[in-house]
Amino acid sequence: EFTLLFRDRRLLVLLAVSAGLVLASGWVGHLRTSGQEAARTAAVSNSRSQWEGLGDYNPHSAAHFGTYAFKPVGGLAALDPGIDPFLGNVLRLEGHVQNEPGFSQASLSGSLVRFGSLQPALILQVLLPLLLVFGTFSSVVEDRESGRLRLLLVQGANPTRLLLAKGLAWWLASVAILVATLIGFTGLGAMTSGLPDPTRLLLFGVSYAAWFGIVIFGSVLVSAVARDGRGALVALLLLWLAWTVILPRVAGQAADAMHPLPTRVAFELAKDEDRAQGLDGHNPADARRAALEERVLAEYGVERVEDLPINFDGIALQADEEYGNQVWDRHFGAVRETLDRQQGVVRATSWLDPFLAIRSLSAAIAETDLATSLSFQEQAESYRRDLIGELNREHAYGGSAYEDWSWTADAEYYRAIEDFTYTPPQLDETLSAALPDAAVLLFWLLGVIGGTSAVGRRLRAI
Repeated sequence: EFTLLFRDRRLLVLLAVSAGLVLASGWVGHLRTSGQEAARTAAVSNSRSQWEGLGDYNPHSAAHFGTYAFKPVGGLAALDPGIDPFLGNVLRLEGHVQNEPGFSQASLSGSLVRFGSLQPALILQVLLPLLLVFGTFSSVVEDRESGRLRLLLVQGANPTRLLLAKGLAWWLASVAILVATLIGFTGLGAMTSGLPDPTRLLLFGVSYAAWFGIVIFGSVLVSAVARDGRGALVALLLLWLAWTVILPRVAGQAADAMHPLPTRVAFELAKDEDRAQGLDGHNPADARRAALEERVLAEYGVERVEDLPINFDGIALQADEEYGNQVWDRHFGAVRETLDRQQGVVRATSWLDPFLAIRSLSAAIAETDLATSLSFQEQAESYRRDLIGELNREHAYGGSAYEDWSWTADAEYYRAIEDFTYTPPQLDETLSAALPDAAVLLFWLLGVIGGTSAVGRRLRAI
């Protein structure tokens, strides 16, 4: 089968073109992500310089001045940017409000970015499988029509081994392209930003090797049962179209219809109403402040907030922050639950469409999936709460008086506050969350190989 494969110059050109596309897109992706990471590093340094340059500054004014959290570029983002181009990678951290990530690549680029750019993952998931279909659709049916299959079986060739060999030859050729891509990516990283995580790189390669196996052995299976080459090609093209275009769109629309997300306006209005009127609708902000004032006055044994040895403003600000945090946790938690339900719908559909599984698994391994973006947002929010809490405590207990907004903390105090550092999810967390997608790929791979073997056992010379 290898000999036949390499005798056909058209197939060699096909493989060479696909390999060139993958390598070229990997190079472009590496240049893109390297530029993004360089810009992020410069922005982090600039933001920190601004924070440390506050000098003598009022803590509450510093809370409004705020700072920024910048999401690092995923280790394998050059291979699969996932949903990163469509989500913000910069989060403003300040008092009183929880902002959404902004400055996404799609929002800052032309309309072509919204339709997807040429990237290794797109080629490996969509284009290369299509080329493999064109190469393998006639692998068995052509032998049957020419009489070569009957001759091989009469001469004693094992039919099951014959079908598996046809798939294996094409699978090894596709894996060679994949290995060349990963080696080139590793070499680019070694020369510039550093070596990628070898475990993630290996898992990335294994995942796509399984995806290629599904496509190739599935094509051999269809070729073995089809009556003619035209029928096999049409069936495989319709299947490719259903997997890569129709079912992903249907799954997305079904998930949104079954578990709709609130609009941004509705989300913000509901959050603002709960913060002003209370989570239960019977605990407005004024009543909460009055109760807090009464409790603090009783604690210190004085009649007026002006007589407190501390600044009541700082305590009230922190109490408002903590209540706002509860509101955020409630509404953001509801959004997280809705997203999990939507993902459940998509994963259920992936048992019919392994393309959904490889797309999700690839982004998870590359640290460019939704879970990684939500992890960044949650860690940034946790840092924001610690930062604003520290500033409010300094405002309350640092020596300022009630309604004294001119009091300042010294520059050394602000320099001592640590900057935000993002910690990506550990690999075991990624693998645990992506286990359903891996199970789908394994199910389909074993299914098509088993189906090919079963069809091979039924082949007869006469």
